[in-house]
Amino acid sequence: SNQTLLHATQEKAYLEEICHVVREDCGYAMVWIGEAMYDQERTVRPIASSGVEAGFLEKLGIRWDESSLEKSYIGAAIRTGQICMCRDMLSDPRMAHCRQNAIERGYRSALVIPLKTRDKVWGAIVIYSPEKDAFSEGEVELLTELVGDLEFGIQTLRTRAAHVRAERALRENEELLGLFVEHAPAALAMFDRHM
Repeated sequence: SNQTLLHATQEKAYLEEICHVVREDCGYAMVWIGEAMYDQERTVRPIASSGVEAGFLEKLGIRWDESSLEKSYIGAAIRTGQICMCRDMLSDPRMAHCRQNAIERGYRSALVIPLKTRDKVWGAIVIYSPEKDAFSEGEVELLTELVGDLEFGIQTLRTRAAHVRAERALRENEELLGLFVEHAPAALAMFDRHM
């Protein structure tokens, strides 16, 4: 995670690489990150993934509104800000709506960790395992720590991007002021009314 952040320049690429690292290095079947949208339906928009066929997540129509709490661990994690876990997708009644998808893809358990910025939940990372009850307490702690690093990385990249935008705006303003002074028909003077 830290190595990925050191080389990252774009948030999207960073998120994709984190998903890839978690899936490959930890042996999970699929990892994806969803952003909580504040649209009327309260949808969850997939923004990064690894181990997913194109278009699959978008077809699921995942939501985080109140009506989705009973059937969606993802929605529950986003709404409550708490980690949610499905120990066995084949027997969990909350997974009935997507059980066939899980069977077809070999998913057996899932872990959903909310993503926060300044204590506001903005999304979640979802990790699927091919094994039943795959997430031990120690593993959940490690993955939670990784999510903390991920949140820090996102904030770092956003701060860097804001800094670059501010520098660009400052340069543009300096150039504009320079052009104004250069082409002003009369001399410019500055006065301090308090002196």
